[in-house]
Amino acid sequence: MKLDLRKIKGFPGKREDFSFKLGGLTLGGTEQPPLDVSGSVRNAAGALLIEGRASGVLSLVCDRCGAVFGTEKTLDVSGLLSDSPDSDGDGGVFPYDGGSVDLSDIFISELILDMSMKTLCGEDCAGNNKYICE
Repeated sequence: MKLDLRKIKGFPGKREDFSFKLGGLTLGGTEQPPLDVSGSVRNAAGALLIEGRASGVLSLVCDRCGAVFGTEKTLDVSGLLSDSPDSDGDGGVFPYDGGSVDLSDIFISELILDMSMKTLCGEDCAGNNKYICE
C-alpha cells in the first residue's frame, strides 16, 4: 500500500493514519493469510515518523516434525522515513522515493527480520509428527 506523504511533508504537526490488509506474503514456502496493519505517519518538526502494528495468524511449518501450525503474530514497527538515497532500512530508518512510501515493503521486511530462525509447533515437539498444535 502506497501512502501519499505530500499532505504532511511540509506541515509540522500533521499526521496521516493508515489501515490495510497485508496479503500476498509467503514464508517458508507457505502462503500466508492477510495480516491487519494499522498506524500513522506524523510530521514531527519536519521529520516523518512512522508507527504501526501488523497482527494476525501465520501459518508455519515446524522445523522438527514438518507439521503445519498456526501462530498469532504481532509486530510493532516504528522509525523515521527518509528520502535520502543512502537510506536502506537499517536502524529504524525507512527509505521513500518521491512523495509516497510503500508501507507493504516496510512491514514485509520488518516481519521477515523479526521471524525466528527455527519454528517449532510446540516446545515439546519430539520431531515425529505426533505433536501438532491446534
